[in-house]
Amino acid sequence: MASTSLRRFLCVLLVVVGLCGLTACQAAFTVDTKVNEDGSGVITVGLGLDDKALARLGDPDRTVEVQDMKAVGWEVESARKEADGLTWIRARKRFASLDEANDVLGSLNPATLREFRVEKSASIAQTDWRFSGTIDLTGGLEAFSDPEVAALLGGDFLGGRAVEIEQLEGRPIADMISFRMSVELPGAEAPASWSPSLRDPDPTQVVAETSQRLPIPLLPVSSKGGSTILLVVLVGTGGLGALVALRRRFRMAPR
Repeated sequence: MASTSLRRFLCVLLVVVGLCGLTACQAAFTVDTKVNEDGSGVITVGLGLDDKALARLGDPDRTVEVQDMKAVGWEVESARKEADGLTWIRARKRFASLDEANDVLGSLNPATLREFRVEKSASIAQTDWRFSGTIDLTGGLEAFSDPEVAALLGGDFLGGRAVEIEQLEGRPIADMISFRMSVELPGAEAPASWSPSLRDPDPTQVVAETSQRLPIPLLPVSSKGGSTILLVVLVGTGGLGALVALRRRFRMAPR
């Protein structure tokens, strides 16, 4: 259900382009992921429309179907105009663990956003984070189309007007739609971002990695002459080093 609802959410972009014709409208789609140090976070999907697109579509709070998304835990904001001049509808899905995050990422649109995962590996001194996947827009706009929407438009997600629109506009339909994906991992100074085009001949490989060095905790020194963790580590390390050296000398000694 989640995959279907999100697919239709994005398909609104295609319907808008089909409705706009000569009005040269613009539409945008974004997927933003933020991961916290405890593995929780939020994934935000955004649909942005310029004034001409909005005039054709009507009130997005009424025309964009989001009930399926709400039913599976998405929080959908009311449409509002933002600083970039577009009116945005944003839907957020919060996750409590990386497993949940990967489930949500896997449901976005498997045909175009493939094998996206957030991974964490930790040692005593460092924690590493990795976000990876493939954005494949090589299938064009059809990859985002929903069969039911296409049926309503006469079997074509643009109502059979793709060539006509491109000729009248003097540019590809793909140029009327922008796509952006970003991720903010723990330890990153700023989110990593990718903006592939529907005109790209090859898929975009996405990889973002961060590392966090962890401080070694020390116990306080006892006022009565107790030892500290640091002393134990130093002595233990020194003893181990001496043991290794003796062992090597023993192996090298002639018999």
